Amino acid sequence: MGNASDDPALVRLRPRKPPFLIRRLLRIPVLLHRLGLGPVFGQRFLLLVHRGRRTGRRRYALLIVLHYDRPSAEAMVVAARGSQTNWLRNVVAGGAVEARIGRRRFEPALRLPEEEETYLRLEELQLKNRWIVRLLSRFARLPHDGSKASLHRLAAVFRRAAFRPRNGSGIEP
Repeated sequence: MGNASDDPALVRLRPRKPPFLIRRLLRIPVLLHRLGLGPVFGQRFLLLVHRGRRTGRRRYALLIVLHYDRPSAEAMVVAARGSQTNWLRNVVAGGAVEARIGRRRFEPALRLPEEEETYLRLEELQLKNRWIVRLLSRFARLPHDGSKASLHRLAAVFRRAAFRPRNGSGIEP
């Protein structure tokens, strides 16, 4: 059985790149994080510092955290633009340099969670913060009515990643 994210109807709905002005406005939280104001966002956002797979230049991506596991310091995030997201392609190519979440900063190890785990995390998040799930569905250009079927569609379209401290990198408060 094929992956649900290969469904042509879902592939067609993958979002386009936002307009230039919107992209610039979305960079403001990255700037705030870089200025040391990351704790303002708590554990809802993760700043990922990575290297471009072709240029080797340092890049920054502010990601919405679906789930944060405090004991292991693992943060699960999704790529709302699917497999076309540059940060995900860069990290898979081995370009993860640093992750910052709240006051913590660490060298990240990458894990690629399964679709079912993403569905469960979306379901948990919907119970706590329904607006975040709605926002993610808008990024993905998928209608979301709060149903389980709607959450399964979102989990199928999103590419997922989980970051935790690499062995020996430690967690800096």
